[in-house]
Parts: sequence; structure tokens; C-alpha cells
Amino acid sequence: ISLSSNAQELNQDKELPKAEAEVEQAARKYVSLRYRWEPSTVQKNLELANAFIHTSRKKAYQSAISNVVRFSTEKQVSQRAYTNTVNVNLQKKTVSVFGDRITSIQGMMAAGPLKVELTFESGDRTKENPWGLYFVKEKESL
Repeated sequence: ISLSSNAQELNQDKELPKAEAEVEQAARKYVSLRYRWEPSTVQKNLELANAFIHTSRKKAYQSAISNVVRFSTEKQVSQRAYTNTVNVNLQKKTVSVFGDRITSIQGMMAAGPLKVELTFESGDRTKENPWGLYFVKEKESL
């Protein structure tokens, strides 16, 4: 089955999506789940983002997000991320995501940059991850 960059089935007479576009769409979806949440949605969003994590990194991811969930719910922290640019390097298997992040802690808001570099591997396409992209490394820069 051929899928478009937004994971919709393509007709045989349409052009196939470019690999860069699929990687970009998967990265945007992952960032929207991983970096956009409120105390009431943090657990659900981070669990949905887990579908984009490579099996070799799931244990480390679970450990990291458990701290985020606990901190968010205890301190009433919310976060919104707005992606501006996504640069895909297929040779290095990396995606650089740049944007803005707004964090609110008990009503006090702060804005700052969002700079994340993701290293990916290809794998099976699933309902939760129709692009079949799995992140093996995530590095945030300030």
C-alpha cells in the first residue's frame, strides 16, 4: 500500500510521496505529542509519542517521561511547542526541528526556543505510527 506524507492511501495514478516529506510529517507529529501537553493530557500525549520511539530506547524513554508526567501534574506545568522549521538529512538519518516553546508553571508563563535533533531508523508502519519512523536519539539544545 502506498501512503502519502500524511499517511493516507494513494491511488496508483498519483505521485508517490518523497522520503523527506514523510520524515518531516512524522517528526512534526512526534514533536506535537512529546512537547505539547497540559497536566491533564501529559500522560496520554507522552504515551502516544511512545509509538515513535525505537524499541531499543523504550526503557530510557519511559524513565524520562515518568519524571515529566510527575513534575507536570504536581507543579501544574503545561507546555506548547510550535514548529517553525524541520530540516531532514536522509544520509545522516537526522531531523532538526526548530520552533518556539511556551511553558506555564502554575500560571507563570515563559517562552523560549525549541531546538531538537532527532536520529531515526525506519521500521514497520503501524496504526499509531503510519510513517514507520522510529527515533533512537533525541537531543535538545538551548
